[in-house]
Amino acid sequence: MTQTAVVTDFTVGDMWEQLPEYTKRANELGVTTNDVYAAATLYYQQGLKTNEVIAVSNETLKMARIAGIEAAEATDYMTAALRGFNMEINETSAKRVNDVYSELAAITASDTQEISVAMTKVASLAHNANMEFETTAAFLSQIIETTRESAETAGTALKTVIARFSEVKELYSEGELLGTDEEGLEIDVNKISTALRTAGINLNEYLTGVKGLDEIFLELAKKWDSLSTVQQRYIATQAAGSRQQSRFIAMMSNYDRTIELVGAANNSAGASQEQFNKTLDSLETKLAKLKDAWDEFTMGLANNEVIKGAVDLLTLLLNTINKMTGVLPGCTSSL
Repeated sequence: MTQTAVVTDFTVGDMWEQLPEYTKRANELGVTTNDVYAAATLYYQQGLKTNEVIAVSNETLKMARIAGIEAAEATDYMTAALRGFNMEINETSAKRVNDVYSELAAITASDTQEISVAMTKVASLAHNANMEFETTAAFLSQIIETTRESAETAGTALKTVIARFSEVKELYSEGELLGTDEEGLEIDVNKISTALRTAGINLNEYLTGVKGLDEIFLELAKKWDSLSTVQQRYIATQAAGSRQQSRFIAMMSNYDRTIELVGAANNSAGASQEQFNKTLDSLETKLAKLKDAWDEFTMGLANNEVIKGAVDLLTLLLNTINKMTGVLPGCTSSL
């Protein structure tokens, strides 16, 4: 309560008055009252109003329950997605993120936490490359599923590829042809353009803003199986650099699966609520409700005026005794 009050215009007393509402929300969501305060505090710190905080934090806490993660973690993951893709910080956007993660986690060998962690690495760069949130999440899920590498590795891999193409676009806008990516590897605009052209992909459509980078990737994935192994490796090296070549190939190698995941992400509305409903009958939820009831009881005692008056009286008594002993002969202390 104090932490929330510190970052808002509320007083601690105001937060005490809101305790029944926070407890009610905790019970409805199957989380602890402390989780509700934790999520709310982090969103208040971002400048959201109370109605916005309630709506977004409710969706975030649902994510936490579905993924089995802490409320603060879920808030960080949700914020990274919303801010990274410049979405409105509201209930609709939060549901969109939650639904996409939930649906992809249900149909791939990845989970909500892995997709969320990977997305923290790449969100803002992907948005700047005009990629859609749903497509980006699908690509990340496919990389994790195919390689079974860590979420951090998958996210960093896609980030590196996108950063490489972003650098290509910047070089193009400046009339330059040569540069280096964030890993220090050479970028040759002509070589990358030529490599993609061998697969019938027109890089200029990305460079001039006609298409987003995800559209270029989907077009390439559609034609990938028709290419020779030599062509595939050459394109992967030019597009992703030698260090991320294998992960880029993993992202391109199964077009049918890619389209399935992109389609699932784009039609995921309601997926998170369906999964969240299944968590409400779990032992964890019932234990959370028990803890909420106990916390409400003990916190009620802590805010009891009689008890607080007794504590103040005892404090006054002890201060008086300390003053008296301090002036009596022989009561000085030494260290």
